[in-house]
Amino acid sequence: MGKLIKAFKDVRYILISIHKYDRKLLIYCTLFSTMKGLSPFVFIILPQLLVEELMNARRADYILTVIFIGCFIYTILTIFKNYFNAKCIPGYARIRNVFTIRHWDKTLTMDYEHLEDKDMLDQNRRALRAVSSTSLGFEAAIKKMFELFSYGLSLIGYIAIISRLHFLVVILIALVVIINFYIDLSTKRYDQKLNISNITLQRKADYLSNLMHDFTYAKDIRLYRMNDWIYKDFDHTYEANIDVQRRIQRRNLISGIAIQCGVISQMAASYGYLVYRVLINTISIADFLMFSTTINKLNESLQQCIQLYTGIIKDFMTIDDYRCYMEQEPTTHSPKLPVKGFNHEFSFSDLCYRYPGTNKYALHYINGVIKKGERIAIVGPNGSGKTTFIKLLLRLYNASEGEIRIDNENINKFECKPYFDLFSVVFQDIKVLAFTLAENISLQESQTTNTAKVISSLKQVGLWEKVSEMPKRIHTSLLQIFDDSGIDLSGGEKQKLAAARAFYKDAPVVILDEPTAALDPLSEYQIFKRFDEMVKDKTAFYISHRLSSTRFCDRILVFNEGTIVESGSHLELLNKQGLYAHMFNVQAQYYQESDTVQEGTYAVNQ
Repeated sequence: MGKLIKAFKDVRYILISIHKYDRKLLIYCTLFSTMKGLSPFVFIILPQLLVEELMNARRADYILTVIFIGCFIYTILTIFKNYFNAKCIPGYARIRNVFTIRHWDKTLTMDYEHLEDKDMLDQNRRALRAVSSTSLGFEAAIKKMFELFSYGLSLIGYIAIISRLHFLVVILIALVVIINFYIDLSTKRYDQKLNISNITLQRKADYLSNLMHDFTYAKDIRLYRMNDWIYKDFDHTYEANIDVQRRIQRRNLISGIAIQCGVISQMAASYGYLVYRVLINTISIADFLMFSTTINKLNESLQQCIQLYTGIIKDFMTIDDYRCYMEQEPTTHSPKLPVKGFNHEFSFSDLCYRYPGTNKYALHYINGVIKKGERIAIVGPNGSGKTTFIKLLLRLYNASEGEIRIDNENINKFECKPYFDLFSVVFQDIKVLAFTLAENISLQESQTTNTAKVISSLKQVGLWEKVSEMPKRIHTSLLQIFDDSGIDLSGGEKQKLAAARAFYKDAPVVILDEPTAALDPLSEYQIFKRFDEMVKDKTAFYISHRLSSTRFCDRILVFNEGTIVESGSHLELLNKQGLYAHMFNVQAQYYQESDTVQEGTYAVNQ
């Protein structure tokens, strides 16, 4: 009973969604199903009338009239059926598109840390199955529901005709159908169970496949001869997937044989009874033809209903995964407090963070205040918590303990999107989009992009000279995914592009997370100089491993093992002779040795 109620709720959810996003689709699907459900009766009744007439009066005019009317009705039904089906097809795609966009929106608005969690990634993949195919999930469920409705209309007519023969025939057919239904339903549930347990392997297979198609990995794969390794890994993963599908097909074969045995037994009994009725002269040959055709149609329809219903149940399982994903509650409920800007300071009180599923703190007990207009450098060894700290500040992560406050208000009280607008961020792992250069800088569609501002941003990062020589200038496509004339940027140029995004956004707080790692020292100096000019009275955070770039900052925060171990200006920290001084001296010695080698090489060449 509980499963029936659950299925009813899923039907209601789908119908409400269709009514909300495309009301006409409900009408078109209903009319299509009605036309399809009525069509078979033309060729059940027409042969019966013709045979009856041929065995009796044989009136030519009557026969021609019956044929004409039957063909006319069938033609009209077929025309309308095809018309309404053509109207339905765009509606199916539209509804699936709506659910796809809702899935995207959920993924983009859920807690960022969940996107790095394996269980959540698996749940996301299961939810995606409901919208990524026309044969599974929402679109398939809608089609099957209305197809089931059409077969249901036909069944009413078939049962009405067969009940004139004997109601026990209907009971016999119904009994076989019920048995077959449970066999097929059990098979579908087994299928779904195995596919869910295999979801991680499917994700891995997709990842490896995308890896071989993504040209950004092509250099590494070729130079390090990774292809054999990836082939073997993919082959192993694929074989594991095939093994699951083999088990599913084996179960399908066994259930299919059992179902066919039931159908054949029922057909034999039904035809035997019909022959018996003809032999004792209680039905005519014409009636035999009508009843036998109806029994065939009834069997076909019932088998189709079983397939459709169990298919719908499987679709509902996928839709349940989708709904479960969509109903995930955020760790912190959506706040309503508007952001009024950044007027005074950020403050950190006993700020701690640990990643989901771990007991070790990535950050612990961070305290301090950062005033408006300060330039803050964040340095420290790899894994010391620098980027985690920035992600907490950006509200990509939620603090495990403690809090971050802006102008004496907890940042979790503010609406997310306006809070994000406070920051211009340049991350180290720069993502280039297959859009125009201008759209890559504004990160908006071309109609809303300020071209003058784009050009100004390119000039500030030193890319305009190259872009100005291109035929399409800022409208040049990046990458060649959609445009054969598209260009690819070097690593350093990509980092300049990311810097241009920050200049374009012009937010009150600037964050640079290793923005110059791929740049030569001269380009790095120029970028930092321009950023320093851009920052003016803005608040800025610089994460860098090149400590020479931290000299112009007001304060340097030194992270180690998840906490701030030193804080002060460049000279203050050098005088402390602590971790910062050690790191700075090591780098300074490296550059001095490098300069000596270069001078020696130059002398030899001379």
